[in-house]
Amino acid sequence: MTDPNSPPASLSEDVKIPESISGLEPVRSVRSPIKLVYDFVPSPPVQEYLRSYSKKKILGHRSPVDGAVFVPPRGVDPRHGVLIEESVELSDRGHVGNFCVTHLPIPGRDDLDIPYVSAWIHLDGANVGFLGLVAGCENDEVHIGMRVQAVWKKEEELGNTAENILYWKPTGEPSVPVEKPAIVHGINQMNESHNFRDVAVVSVASHQTKTLSEVNEVQLMADLISKCRNSAGVTQEEIGFTCSGSSDFLAGQAFSFVHTLDSVGAFPPISESHVEMDGAFALYEAWVKLQIGEVDTALVYSYGKPSAGSIIDVLATQLDPYYVSPLWPDCFSLAALQARLLLDKGLISLEKMAEISKRSQKNGFDNPNAVRSSKDVSIENLMNEPTIVDPLRASDISEIADGGCAVILATGDKAKSLCERPAWIKGIDHRVDSHTLGVRDLTRSSSAFLAAEKAGGNIDRLDVAEIHGMTSAQELILEKEFGLTEETQINPSGGCLASDTMMASGLIRISEVARRIISGQADRGLAHATSGPCLQQNLVCVLEGE
Repeated sequence: MTDPNSPPASLSEDVKIPESISGLEPVRSVRSPIKLVYDFVPSPPVQEYLRSYSKKKILGHRSPVDGAVFVPPRGVDPRHGVLIEESVELSDRGHVGNFCVTHLPIPGRDDLDIPYVSAWIHLDGANVGFLGLVAGCENDEVHIGMRVQAVWKKEEELGNTAENILYWKPTGEPSVPVEKPAIVHGINQMNESHNFRDVAVVSVASHQTKTLSEVNEVQLMADLISKCRNSAGVTQEEIGFTCSGSSDFLAGQAFSFVHTLDSVGAFPPISESHVEMDGAFALYEAWVKLQIGEVDTALVYSYGKPSAGSIIDVLATQLDPYYVSPLWPDCFSLAALQARLLLDKGLISLEKMAEISKRSQKNGFDNPNAVRSSKDVSIENLMNEPTIVDPLRASDISEIADGGCAVILATGDKAKSLCERPAWIKGIDHRVDSHTLGVRDLTRSSSAFLAAEKAGGNIDRLDVAEIHGMTSAQELILEKEFGLTEETQINPSGGCLASDTMMASGLIRISEVARRIISGQADRGLAHATSGPCLQQNLVCVLEGE
């Protein structure tokens, strides 16, 4: 056995620099310019909020649960995870909830005198605050509870923007008394048992569409999470652990998942985690959390809105930063190289790829989440399509979609009490191939094969399999690695060729298998999720009904 602590033989020898370049300065770093462009479209509540500023008005949203008012409005009560429709006009007066004195300049804000005061402004009638600039007094006079009022731009300068408020000035009114926060003590209790606990999917909800324009990600997930919890008959207080999957690169904002927690109802504080991966991998973390024994239920969700940016640019940033990423190869070109290799070796054919595309479109016809589907699609028409990235035709490539998915897990008797026929997770495994494309056999996916073997995918028949492939060629690779036959219904939802939501497609594959088991349409199924270029990382989850 190779000693992992010993370097490879090629690295144990002295490095000899060719004489032709011996006098040149060695390369110590590589700078890869990265620029990602996003097109943000505000949701209807945010549009209404921004337009109100042109009339010197500030709008909030009133919760249907207890009347609490939130500003800026985001369409959701973040404590309860319920949608909000009622708007309320607020005063432009309030008080300082918290503040800091900043000694660093902000690029593009030459009008700010350093140092300046940034404060959390709590408007009268609102239950939460928002950020604002405090001026009109000395910095050392600013204090928590100080009453302030908005100073607006001139009428002719007003626009549909929050920048209409220049700053907040003291009103001279008596300060608001400061309340001391309550201290919440947590309890951590480990289960001493090392036996695996029975964990099942008890509720699922998902939505995919070409472009998410009527609602934002928070509103989308608030609706899906509410449907999921209502189906299981639980409230957020009964959820022991929450885990989400998303990408800041895709969203175009740092810690974007924190905003989406508003859709959950994260107050009082909840036990929560996040993975910068597909939601299927968040489900794996939740499964591990349930094995520890601290909790009996978990909420898993993920979402993506690739329509706002460029998915091919985002995915290029995951490649090798020295040798591959500076070339900016797009994900579809890499997948095309993989498909060409399969074709040249005679392992697949263009006709077989067209058969996979046809299967996807016909299966997707009955799926309301399918963006691309057709009841009458023919092999002849698919074969005559022009190539997009040779040898891949449009129908061979996944149909990019916005969307999200929510899943509730529960253990043992708890699962049985929440669902008449739970989809029990009988095996789950995650394996990774090398990040370096050149050292892998791209005609195979060794990690997918190993994950399926360890998860027990081949120990019994499979009624259904939902596999996660970006192209028809990748689906053919996965079918072979999983040993799938005609006895197994493959991608009855249409799969990713019908709708592919980055960061959620893997979790949707699990939800599709679970949904069929819960409804009694299937007894045993395999769900698969992938991440990384050319099927680099693979997760397999085997589910069964009783």
